[in-house]
Amino acid sequence: MKKILCIILFLSFFPTPLFGEDIPEEIQVLLKIKCPSKHTLILTEYEKGTLPVLEANYFVYPGNFISYCSKAEDITGPVKVVGTGYGSDICLHRTGYLKKGVLEGEWIDYYPSGAVSEIQNFHHGDPRCSYSYYEDEQNEKITYLRRESCWKNGKHELVREWHSNGTLDYYCPYKDGEFHGTSLGFYENGQREYFEEFDMGNNSGLLIRWNEDGSIKEALNYIDPYTYKILTPEETRALKLGGPEPAGWEKEAKKKTKEALKECKIGIKKIKDIRERIWNGEEVDVEERDNASEPLLEAIWTLNTIYLEMRNYEASEQELLDYAAKFREACILRD
Repeated sequence: MKKILCIILFLSFFPTPLFGEDIPEEIQVLLKIKCPSKHTLILTEYEKGTLPVLEANYFVYPGNFISYCSKAEDITGPVKVVGTGYGSDICLHRTGYLKKGVLEGEWIDYYPSGAVSEIQNFHHGDPRCSYSYYEDEQNEKITYLRRESCWKNGKHELVREWHSNGTLDYYCPYKDGEFHGTSLGFYENGQREYFEEFDMGNNSGLLIRWNEDGSIKEALNYIDPYTYKILTPEETRALKLGGPEPAGWEKEAKKKTKEALKECKIGIKKIKDIRERIWNGEEVDVEERDNASEPLLEAIWTLNTIYLEMRNYEASEQELLDYAAKFREACILRD
């Protein structure tokens, strides 16, 4: 008994890798991580129940290979998940960080090419914001923002999605997990698809849908969630959904855009620096991680707001496409 205890104590003081049976060398290379001091590096083929917190979030499946850091009951440090991609190629699926067995910081999914497909942020196990990405058709190593989802206290706060050409697909605000405010949808050519007003999950006010050529498909005005008036084409055309462009808006928008694009680059550098430190086994304070991502999130919010205002003030399709491309180029993580 004393001998077994001595072995356990010895392993707890040195990050000795424990390998599963017959893990191919190419997979061991992909699973390489640096553990915190006194933690043991575990490399194994994943079996159901090994790390339930990952299964609960669909981060790992039986048959994947996984590396993580353990010290007795304390699982703290980087995590990597490896498996087969499209076809039979072995590739990195996911990287992340556990703090005492709880999801913490960034969890990143990858395309088989190695490009980022999704980034999910956690704080003490609670989801914050997630970002999913398109792969570029000409260069698989480059990705473009596809969808942004944010939560607060486990409830949705916001969802935005973009078409593959960079133009906005739809925008849905939430309150306490319910649709609340004005939801907007757009076709890939920039034409409005729908304008829908909600009050805590119920239709309240206007619901207007357009065809792709700009003609009106449906126009309703909800008096309450179950009662509405059908608007005539004349009544619909008379609506000022975005209002007139305020005096001096364009000058101010250009100034804010320039500042936000600069903040995007600063934010991406900070996030990459933090990510590198975590992957190298360094413990990074949660507040420091949050502060690192703040400039990028604030910049994206500013650029999205201006983009929506441009639509409301009837910017041309080319102006919208140019703005989307500039936004995409400066503010998207590419590796």
